[in-house]
Amino acid sequence: MPKTLTEEEYHRVVTYKTQLQMTNVAIAEEMGVRRQTVAAILRRNQQTGSPLAQIKGRKTKTNFSTTPGQDQEIETASRISPFKTPRMLKRELHLNCSLATIKRRLRKVHLGGRRAAVKTFLTPEARLKRVVFCRRNRLRNWRNVMFTDEVLIQTSAHGMNWVRRPPGTRNDERYIREVNRNGRCRVMVWGAITKDEMLDLVVLPGRVNQHNYISNILEPVVRPYHATHPDMIYQQDNAAPHTANSVKRWFLNEGIQLMEWPATSPDLNIIENLWNMLKDEIGDLNHVGPNQTEELIQIVNAAWDRIRARRGLLTRMYRSMRARVNKCIRKKGGHL
Repeated sequence: MPKTLTEEEYHRVVTYKTQLQMTNVAIAEEMGVRRQTVAAILRRNQQTGSPLAQIKGRKTKTNFSTTPGQDQEIETASRISPFKTPRMLKRELHLNCSLATIKRRLRKVHLGGRRAAVKTFLTPEARLKRVVFCRRNRLRNWRNVMFTDEVLIQTSAHGMNWVRRPPGTRNDERYIREVNRNGRCRVMVWGAITKDEMLDLVVLPGRVNQHNYISNILEPVVRPYHATHPDMIYQQDNAAPHTANSVKRWFLNEGIQLMEWPATSPDLNIIENLWNMLKDEIGDLNHVGPNQTEELIQIVNAAWDRIRARRGLLTRMYRSMRARVNKCIRKKGGHL
């Protein structure tokens, strides 16, 4: 006998497809239904705006707990203040319906709940500086810019959060993601990319400060590279070690051009994409103990080398800079 889906499960199929980008086959395995059933649900949602099955035959008149006017008020209030919860909407609009009814009305107009993206707060001044920067660099040739940044890699912080498993196997040992919280091992690494290469990662001892930034990165790595690439422009964010007077003097004495970078703008730095790739490539680190720093460094470097082997990666990243700049201008300095 075919499986009967609940209303929640119909909407879950759409969520898996639209938010998690799962294939129809993966959704069918997760829900315990046929692939054809998943395709029919998605097709019905696209055509009618609702994944729920249409019951044929004589329909029973239903006494709706909200009027069309109240439905419009719910939609309008939610669009004006998207962070208001159904409970807040019910209280402010003086509704007598349940919270589930409000959620259904919002889902019907494609305003279902989503996990909000978390970004750094941008003040009006920061937005203005981002726009000014992007307008100045709209036609820049980014090929001679070296993008740099630091990232913290630590155990019990990375790895896959999703698993593909059959229905009813949630607690099977094979599908459980174990997290070791007995002690963390961490390293801070500095990385840099150019249009032609990903430079070797530099492991920094402890926290980054102006002194180890100069002695471990600028002197042994940046200076030799600039000697062979005199037209190189150096990009760094506005972290305190980067903007210290001693660091500014070093760049001035070495004759290395610094790019003026707007504050709170990691989304404009293409190397941030590499950090996400690196953490995904490293994966689970439960087998690394709190005192196994050397083992962790080897794992990080090996993952970095595997990313290096991806053909055309740097070319695509550098080409994306023009699109990032234009998008920031269109959004008036807002997050990309």
